[in-house]
Amino acid sequence: MEKSHDKALNLLDGEWALLSRPAVRPAANGFVWLWRAAKLFGQYWLRWLGLGVFITLCQAVIWVVSQQMSAFFLLLPLLMLMFSAGILNAASVQEFDREPPRFSHLFAALESGSNYTYLLTFYLLLLLMVVGVGYSSSAYLLAQYRHHPEGLALPLLLAAGAWVLLWFAPALVFLQGENPVRAIGLSIQSSMKNLLSMLPLMIVQLLLAGATVYFAILRANSTEHHGLLEVAAIALWVFFQVFGLLCCYTSYRDIWFEHLPNKKPRAPATPVAAAHPSPEPAAHMPEPAAITHPIKTNPTSNRNKRRAKKR
Repeated sequence: MEKSHDKALNLLDGEWALLSRPAVRPAANGFVWLWRAAKLFGQYWLRWLGLGVFITLCQAVIWVVSQQMSAFFLLLPLLMLMFSAGILNAASVQEFDREPPRFSHLFAALESGSNYTYLLTFYLLLLLMVVGVGYSSSAYLLAQYRHHPEGLALPLLLAAGAWVLLWFAPALVFLQGENPVRAIGLSIQSSMKNLLSMLPLMIVQLLLAGATVYFAILRANSTEHHGLLEVAAIALWVFFQVFGLLCCYTSYRDIWFEHLPNKKPRAPATPVAAAHPSPEPAAHMPEPAAITHPIKTNPTSNRNKRRAKKR
């Protein structure tokens, strides 16, 4: 069980239990997820931007080296998965331990053998999907782009759909301890049940991505203000990466966890009630049925195990 201590994020005191299946949240919760992500970012915005700049520098290094050795570019998805796990871990530490994000959090996926195995498995699955689909459709897409540029709208929509369906997969793998294959299935299930709730997140993500591309295109085609446009594009890209993962974390916390409020203590019995105690139940009366709910603790979650030890 996890306990919340951050009232600034509108999380109530009490215990948190992991659900056995994703919950269905109201459409308005999408705005709540954005607000909670903004609160997480705002508390340590300089540190979050520092992590984003470091990630962007690593991406730039891989891009430059891959111009000489194209195979080196295959390391970029693996690196991004590792950093995604680190950002999610840093968000969890900030919420529960009230500690600021650190650079060491970016490498949290390498702390245990199981996380490292999940990281490699997840990477190979994504790589097979990307390479398989890209290789089979590259010729068709190239022809469409040359003669009918608007024909790229369908592949872009399909890519956006895959992005939405896989939205929760990193959190399910690296925070909940699910194996990557099961995490992909659970992510699809979570997204399908909460499409309306996720709509505000996707709109904000698309706006940030569109603004980044817009400034990058202006930088490439403009003859003036190169430096300013380049800084704007890089700043938007840094913020886009960090804030997107914080939104992933807050949406995961709401959909996959249920709040168990603290039970109020019973009032002491009055002298009248003590003088006239209620009769004992008959021996033949059956025991009341136990109250059950679809809440369980995932035994494979390293984070839940660590939290359970603090109870």
